[in-house]
Amino acid sequence: MVLDTLLTENRACVVGVIDNRLSPGKKLLGVPVLGTDADVSRIISEFQVCGFVVGIGDNWRRGQLTQHLTQRFPKLTPFCTVHPRAWVSRFAELGPGTVVLPGAVVNAGTQVGPGCILNTQCSVDHDCRLGAFVSIGPHACLGGEVRVGDYSAICLGAHVIHAVSIGQATVVGAGAVVVKNLPDSVVAYGIPARPIRSRTVEEPYL
Repeated sequence: MVLDTLLTENRACVVGVIDNRLSPGKKLLGVPVLGTDADVSRIISEFQVCGFVVGIGDNWRRGQLTQHLTQRFPKLTPFCTVHPRAWVSRFAELGPGTVVLPGAVVNAGTQVGPGCILNTQCSVDHDCRLGAFVSIGPHACLGGEVRVGDYSAICLGAHVIHAVSIGQATVVGAGAVVVKNLPDSVVAYGIPARPIRSRTVEEPYL
């Protein structure tokens, strides 16, 4: 989906895909697989790469890889891509490496941190603040002035009412309705949502 958004937006020249599970020479959406993580240095030099997007759904893994690449290759810039069928207010701010997928809405005054993924048909209303490497699932909805901490995930179809704050590394389960603040590092779900258990920031949730 990230690659499709890049190709559809057509604002950058996509030279290839780096993937540890796909064989070099194979094509993904018509784009060649150039190699694995071990080939990054060679690929950057050979193709004169200046930017990248990490297409990993898990927030922690996406953040770790993004930070590794920017530290190892300081001239590389995380590229922000917005699907043409998304709506992003000209008064909103998107961080580097953020991806906005088809049908997503980001309204005025909202600030989205680096490396976020705003999934298909999600809605982020006015004056929200999303931290680094946050994900908003398909059809999830944030009311105005919502705060979401770094590495947190609002999963598919969840709703968060106006002015609620969600801590760092917290996962809001699919279909949940959040009506009050949630702390750091919990899994919360239900109607209304409540913390069910604690979690660590690197714990997989997808």
